[in-house]
Amino acid sequence: MSRRIAAGLLALGLAGAGCSILLPEPVAIDPCAAKFTAERCEAIGVWAAGSLGIAPEQIAAVAIVTPPPDPNPVIGRGTPVMVRVVTADGSTHDLTLQCLGVAGAFLPECMPEPRIEPVGATPVPAIDHAAEAAAVPLELPRIEIPIDKVGEQRFVLGEATLANGVLHEVSASLGEPWPESVVLRGAIHLEIRPKSGGDPIENIYVHGWREGVEVVEASIAFNAAIVRPGAHLTLVGVVVR
Repeated sequence: MSRRIAAGLLALGLAGAGCSILLPEPVAIDPCAAKFTAERCEAIGVWAAGSLGIAPEQIAAVAIVTPPPDPNPVIGRGTPVMVRVVTADGSTHDLTLQCLGVAGAFLPECMPEPRIEPVGATPVPAIDHAAEAAAVPLELPRIEIPIDKVGEQRFVLGEATLANGVLHEVSASLGEPWPESVVLRGAIHLEIRPKSGGDPIENIYVHGWREGVEVVEASIAFNAAIVRPGAHLTLVGVVVR
């Protein structure tokens, strides 16, 4: 689904063929771009595709439906976003996007200005100073990650040597809060895995303490929903130590 199609294309003929729900009348229907930023409209399109069980490129247009005022509002319930989409086969579907509570604030489709932040492990300070002195951090001021396919994927950033297998610091940021060349489904996960094998390190209580130093591999995992020509992610300030 391109931004141009998602932002415009919305005379959306109000036909109900293939609708998922019935909306009360009368309603106002506006192109998504008239209500939200282009980035949020893209995220809503990806969310809608997932809800319908189709690929994002099958979404032809997205509109926002404004129902009449609720005569009996429930305090604290929040206001759902009513979304009308047209798919590539011409069918129309009405969906309800719920953006409730703390969890909703971290969903790109619910953010006024979507941002994607890498989610990493929980660092715990080390106490073995001799091992800490022998540790070698991974520090990448900037790295470009090419993306040439959709779906779940993993990219290795490099290796670090941890004192006692304990993380002091794990950090990274995206060069673009909402990349132009790729739309992701969900968050970017920064994973730290022991080179000797095993699950990603979460914290010292799960991973445990190691004698001396431990070599780990840092990688990011993400799910690309839409990939445009030249797609890539730019990570800045990568630190693992």
